[in-house]
Parts: sequence; structure tokens; C-alpha cells
Amino acid sequence: MASLNSFFADKEVNTILCQVKLPNLPYGYFEYQYWAGTTLIESKSIDAVIIVSSFFVSSVPVDLFSSWIRGLAGKPVVSIGAKLDLPNSCTLITECRTVFRELIKHLVEKHGCKTLNLVAGIEGNVFSENRIKAFKKSLKKHGLEFEKKRMFYGQFWEGPTLTGMEEFFNSGLSLPDAFICCNDVMAMTVCQALLEKGYSVPEDVIVTGFDNLQRASFYNPTLTSVNQQVEYQGYIAAQPL
Repeated sequence: MASLNSFFADKEVNTILCQVKLPNLPYGYFEYQYWAGTTLIESKSIDAVIIVSSFFVSSVPVDLFSSWIRGLAGKPVVSIGAKLDLPNSCTLITECRTVFRELIKHLVEKHGCKTLNLVAGIEGNVFSENRIKAFKKSLKKHGLEFEKKRMFYGQFWEGPTLTGMEEFFNSGLSLPDAFICCNDVMAMTVCQALLEKGYSVPEDVIVTGFDNLQRASFYNPTLTSVNQQVEYQGYIAAQPL
């Protein structure tokens, strides 16, 4: 929001932050309110919309999310994260391949890592699958083999990640040199599971995240993460409007 205010500071534009969650999910008694904000952005008083679509399509397919916001079809829409099936829309997408190449290069060349486990997001999710592809290509470039048994889907959340870690501990596989996680929430959960088993991070095993969440920067042990420069993305997203 700060980056949008900065961009529009010298322009006659009013910005409104509309925070919503996915509809039809059991958030509690007042769950209907979490999607009510969409009626505001569909109103004629709103000229254009910027959507952080990456948040929503991490949990549901892109085409389903696009159907939910069909009411925005008559407005200019900038989507941050995913290409939406809407007319008069454009998309800002972060490129993860270069990031994964640099991350694995650092782990291999600076830390001597040879065995890497991947904690992916949701199976079939565009962000998760793109990061898996980038991970595989990066391993191949450094002469390392991708082992399917050393990957599981943490679904971007704590619960599935804890389940995946428990299955890993019970698998008999050796501890890898590093766990590469496709977001910070899963990375912090991996650290928690390792610490509960008596392992030290990063002394016994390295754990990396992705997103550089604010709370991850205060996490102990210190978490290595990828900064997606969210504020800069907002500034870029405002320019087409």
C-alpha cells in the first residue's frame, strides 16, 4: 500500500485498500464478511483495480478465482502474480528461475551442499510447479540428481508441512544438506520440526524460504529467504493505470 501511495502522491487519485479472503471457506460465524469487500470494488465509483492474485491462486485454480471476480470485467485490472481470464487486464509476474539458480549455486559452491530436499507448495499450482521446474533445472546445471523421494508438497501451510516432515523422518532417508522451501511459512515449519527432533539449523542442516515475510526476518534460527520486493511490485503495478 505504501508503494501505491508513493506512486499516486502527486496525482489526483484516491486509493482504497480492500482486504478480502477466499469465499465459501469456514472462517467462522461472520465468514460472509470476508468476501463482502468485492462488492465495493465492483461499484461504479472504482475506476481500476490492482489484485494481489498470488495470494488467492495459491489455494484455488486460476480459472476458478477468475470466475469469482467476473464482475470486474469492465474495469482495468492489474494482477500481481497470476494471469487472470479477464478482459482489459495485465499481469505482473515475478521470475523465479534466476533466483533458484543463484540460490542453489550459493548452496553448492559456498556451503558444499550435495543433497537437497524440496518442500513444494500445492500440487498443480502454477507458482509451486514453476519453482519445482526451476529447482530441477538448477540441480541439473550443477550435476546433481533430482530425487522424487526427497520432495513433498507442504501446500504452503504449516499442517501439511509438518505431516511431510514426519513422513520424511520415518522414511529412513538421510538428513539432506539443505531443505529448499517454496515459501517462508513452510520454511519456518521445517525448522520447527527439525528442532523438535534435536537438529540444529543451520549447523546440522540449512533451511531456505521464499517471500522474505516480515515475521521470518525475526525468526530464530535466522531464516535465509528470497526477497520478492513486494513494495516495488506495487509501484510497478500502478504504472499501467
